[in-house]
Order: sequence, then structure tokens, then C-alpha cells
Amino acid sequence: MNSKILFYASLVFLAAGSAQAERPAREEAPPRASTQEIRGRVVWQGPVPAPERVEVKAKPGQGPDSIQGCGHEKESPELRVDPSGGVENVVVWVEGDGLVPPAQGTVLLDQKACEFLPHVLAVRAGDRIAIRNSDQVVHSVRVFQEGKPSYLMNQWQKVKARDLYWNAETPGRYVARCGVHLWMHAWIVVLPPAFSAISDASGEFRLLNSLPPGKHRLHFWHEKAGEWEQAIEVAKDVTDLGAVRFPKHVLQSQQKGNP
Repeated sequence: MNSKILFYASLVFLAAGSAQAERPAREEAPPRASTQEIRGRVVWQGPVPAPERVEVKAKPGQGPDSIQGCGHEKESPELRVDPSGGVENVVVWVEGDGLVPPAQGTVLLDQKACEFLPHVLAVRAGDRIAIRNSDQVVHSVRVFQEGKPSYLMNQWQKVKARDLYWNAETPGRYVARCGVHLWMHAWIVVLPPAFSAISDASGEFRLLNSLPPGKHRLHFWHEKAGEWEQAIEVAKDVTDLGAVRFPKHVLQSQQKGNP
């Protein structure tokens, strides 16, 4: 009797061992990329320039109703420097092989008080731009690629009309303009897969990323300065660049984009 019990117990033990051997090894989830931050402040070199003023007036052939709610004078958005020297609207980005930053999907470009808001957008190739008219006047939305005169979009947008959409398919810099209000323009910077940020009114930027620690190149662009680069060493958590000098030597006399 005891021998039979031992025999059956050994069979159970062998079966359990076989099942354990056939069980597939558990797959470990790939490690999640941590999020680092690159931060800094773009600063002007030399005396802070006074903001330029733009006169608001109706286009020839248009009546006063075409500028209703637009105001009488505006501060030019082309070069905004705060009293302490911080430069606004500098696009900052880092790119590289294998980077997969999160897509933004649809990004809003609004028209309020006869200005494009924001003045500068940084998007990924493949994102879509929704162009909205929040004014009480009609706009004529035109989109060009920098340095090229042909329209990529040329559509009227009435008061309370539906949003217009433009697909940002190809990396490059693009200008959005209004054909009625000639002072209105905005920049759309379409980037390849890259982590990006735009400096705020104080010149500060925070670029969240999942770059591997080590040496990288940080890119900058501003409509008055063009593009420049800076070599950086990315730390594990926070890389503080401190003051990034605005490249005074590459300032261009005028760069409003296409007419």
C-alpha cells in the first residue's frame, strides 16, 4: 500500500516539474524612458531695444468696418524683449536618430483683435493647424513657405465661420498672413521628430525630453536672427543652460516673411 502511494506521489511531482519547465519565461517590460528637462533663458546682448509700433489702418479699397475691433496701434510681435533682456518667441529644439516625441495632433492658431495668436508655433511634421477667426471682421488667410511666393492656403474666413485646417506635412518654416490686415502674420515652424519649446515673455524656455544623457546639439531660431546652434551636455534630470545669448551678429534688417 505504501509503495503505491509513493509511486503516485512521484508521478504528480514529475508532472508538476514538466509543466514548470514548459511555462514560457515572463517577458520583462522595456524600461520606460525618463523625462529630463533642458531649461535656459534667451537674453539680448546690449541695450534693450524699444518695441516697434505698428499703425492699424484699413487696406486701400477697404472701409473702416474692416478694422472694427482691431485698435489703432499695435506692438510689433517680431522682436519682443522684456526690460531685463529676455527675448520672446525663440524656437528651441533638439533632434536626433530614434527620437519619438509625442505628437500634438491639432494645434490652434487663433485670430483675435486682428492678430495671430500665438505669433510663433512649433509643430511636428504631420500635425494639423486649426486656424480660427475669433474676431468680428472677415479675414483672408494665406499660408506660404518661407522664401517661396506660392500660396499653400488662400481662403476667406468670415465672422463665426468654421475653423480652417492646414496640414503641416513637410519640415520647414511657414508664414501665415491675412490678406485684409497687412500687419498680421505668424510663423509656423514645422520640425522633424524633435523635442521643442518656445521662449516665453521673459525669455525662459523649458524643453522636456527623453534624451539619453550625453552630448547633443540644441537648435535655436528667431525670425530676426535666423537659426543658430549650441553644443550641450544633457544630464540625467535637469540641464540648466543659464543665459543663452541672442546672436546679435546675425540679426537681419527685416524678415517678415512673404508679402
